[in-house]
Amino acid sequence: ILADLKTKSFDDAFTKALMTQNIETVVWLCQQIKEEDFFYTDPFPLSQSVLLALLQQLGSDLHENKDIKLSWIQRISIKLDIGYFKKESLLPHLVPVLEEVQKNLNA
Repeated sequence: ILADLKTKSFDDAFTKALMTQNIETVVWLCQQIKEEDFFYTDPFPLSQSVLLALLQQLGSDLHENKDIKLSWIQRISIKLDIGYFKKESLLPHLVPVLEEVQKNLNA
């Protein structure tokens, strides 16, 4: 993950972090990135599928590292391309994630 981060292979780094299924690893990776610059990168370095998985993991538990999770959730929500999910017939994957995150935000 660190090697991918150093080479700015962000999609690969996040994919590997997400595959660990360890939220601490995902949060650590988020903390290594200056999100103010990262989310304005063009072209944006994360795929829609990675964004969705990242949203799901960050939004699953908001008790620890709440500030960074909320900041990333907000920025990811802006970057999600609903058109992509429609075009790829992936709306059935998007809606449950959004509902779960919304439920956890309201808890």
